[in-house]
Order: sequence, then structure tokens, then C-alpha cells
Amino acid sequence: MRLSLFTLVVAVLAAPLWAEPARVTVITKEGRHSGTLAVSQVEVEAGSKVQKVPLADIASIQFGETDVIRTRQGKRGKGVVRVEGWVLREEAAERALARADLRFLIPQVSLGTPRKGQIVDAAAALAWAYDAQGDWGVRPPVEAFEQARRAAAVALKLDPNNVLSHFVLGRIHIVFDWDWAAAEREFEQVAALAPGKGDALDSEALLSLALGRWEDALTQLNTALAQDPMDPPSLFVLAEIQMRRGHLTEAEAAMRRALDIRPTQAYAHVILGLVVLAKGDRDAALLAMQKETAEDGQQGGLAVVYYALGRKAESDAALAGVIKKYADSGALGIAEVYSFRGQVDEAMHWLERAYVQKDSGLYAIKGDPLLKNLEGDPRYKAFLKKMNLPE
Repeated sequence: MRLSLFTLVVAVLAAPLWAEPARVTVITKEGRHSGTLAVSQVEVEAGSKVQKVPLADIASIQFGETDVIRTRQGKRGKGVVRVEGWVLREEAAERALARADLRFLIPQVSLGTPRKGQIVDAAAALAWAYDAQGDWGVRPPVEAFEQARRAAAVALKLDPNNVLSHFVLGRIHIVFDWDWAAAEREFEQVAALAPGKGDALDSEALLSLALGRWEDALTQLNTALAQDPMDPPSLFVLAEIQMRRGHLTEAEAAMRRALDIRPTQAYAHVILGLVVLAKGDRDAALLAMQKETAEDGQQGGLAVVYYALGRKAESDAALAGVIKKYADSGALGIAEVYSFRGQVDEAMHWLERAYVQKDSGLYAIKGDPLLKNLEGDPRYKAFLKKMNLPE
């Protein structure tokens, strides 16, 4: 199964007509990105009751399994919190870029006319959020990545040197367009504007990973980790790189380190399970898969490990469950399971389906250990060519 490197989940709807601007900070496990949104309303849903809260009364919103909203009067509400609003553009006649149910956004109330720099930051942060949506499969890739491209274009029209927007465009070229040359140009821009920036090095490593440049990817990733050695997503990529290099001990160490930092990180146990399975420890692989918190990752991982253990009926059942629930969004993961099981025709069928779905994990298929059984098939070589990847 394919993991994503970003954890922001934001659902974006259509634009309303007006609202008051408010400063917001986009909060993720990777950091904070500030911007200016026009917030139209805040609601707290608890059971069947929905209560609207005036923006000026809000002190803070904390999102979690149960959301908590605190007012300036000291009152506290618990339930599902929804914040609706949109990013402002400079032109008064075209204020609305997108309306959103903005999970993981905390309003810092600061009413008034936003400065140009705030508008740029907000548009760039929204581009980054749409990109994350596409990566996680929160909404269809075509919709999410095209919206991300549009938001980044708004930011770059106002500020051609906005680093985050160039970074997002580079990622879109990798995971959606499969345009490696365009991605390289964007990351060159980022490198010129913010030399040595860790996020850019991470994404340069993704580009090198896609093109099969394992040693370049390792150098770039290690440079990024030197800046932030406690970053689990970077450690995930490091594990994938080391697996492709055949350095399984180093790959296992990277994943165990990631789990030490963040024990419940989605997809961490499934990647660890695949690493230890490649090392020949099937019992440890099964234990890792059983600990996985992401349902699709767990079931796909179990389908692989059960097959390796000779428990085909259980592998069939796990795979059937994945197909039933994730056929429209997880075709690549299904192809990986079929390939591991040696069912080449079925794997190629699902790989082609992933291509049609614009699966955001396809950029990393070159050297994917689970697709090893496809490497001698002419159809797979033609597939790599279709994606402009070297054989």
C-alpha cells in the first residue's frame, strides 16, 4: 500500500459571497502556515444540536477526536467544530478563492483589511492544503491537485517568489502530472529562494526516488534529516530509499526511529512490516501489520503477509475487503498485493486502473519491492515508458 507524506485534511466546498477577514494558522504535525481567511461562520455540532458561535467571541479551537471550542467569556463547547470561510484575493470584486470546512485551522481573531502579504500566505497555504487532500485521497486527485495549482497561481501572481507555492507546484508535477522536468524547475526555484530548505530537500528526494536515482535521493534526504532528525515523514522516505538500495537493516532502523517519535503514525507499521518481511521475518511482519492504525494499510499489509505465511484463504479475504472498500481510490495498493502474490495479469489490470485514477503514489513505482514480479513483463516496461520513467 502507498503512504502519503503530509497529514493535513481539509475539505473544500464552493465560495460564499462575503465575510469578515480573520487571521488563521494552518496547524499540522509538520508545522504551521499562517494566512488570512474570510470566515463566515463557526458552528459546533453535538449530537442533533448545532450552535453557531460569533467569530469575535472565539478564543481558540482545538481539533481532535472530539473538537473543543473556547470563547473569550471562558465558555467551552465540545463536539464537531466547523469553520467556513475562504481565502481573500487582492481584487475586491474577486474576493472568493475557495470556501472550506477548515479542519486543523485555528482562527486568531484579527479583523480588518488584510495586507497583500497575508493574502499571498493564505493562498499558498490553501494550495498546500489542497495538495495534501490529493495526497491522502480525501478528495479526487484531479479536483484536489487542480485546485492546488489554481491557489498557487494566485499566490505567485501577487508574489512570484513565494517559496511555498513553488514547492507545492513542484510536488504537483511529481505526484499528479508526472512531469519530472517541470518539478525540477520548481525545486530549482525553491533552492534559489530558500537555499537548503528542508521541505525542498525532501521533495527533491521524492523526485530522485521517482527517477531511480537512489544515491541522489539518499544524499538529499540525509541533508534534510540533518536539519530535522525528528521528522517521521522524512524517515518514511528514507526507509523507501534504503529498501530500493537493498539496505534493509537501515530501512528497518529508519522506521523504528519514526515509530519511537510517533508511535501511532498512520502507515508506519505497514512500512515496517514490509521491511521485516523482506528480511525474512514473517512473524514480525504479521505483528507489525496487526498494529497498523490505517485500515487500508492494515488490510493490504495483511493480504501480503498472510500470503507469505501460506495462509492464502486469509490473504484472499483481506484482499477482497480492500477491493470492496478502496477500488475507486486505492488501485495501486491492490496492484501491489496482486504482484506480490505473483498474479501478474491482475496486477497489471489494477496498475492501469491506478493510472486512470491518477493515483498519487504512482510516481514511486520504480523499484517498488512489491512490484518486483512485474519488472520482466513487457507491459510493465511499457507502463514505465507511458509515465516517462526510465526502465
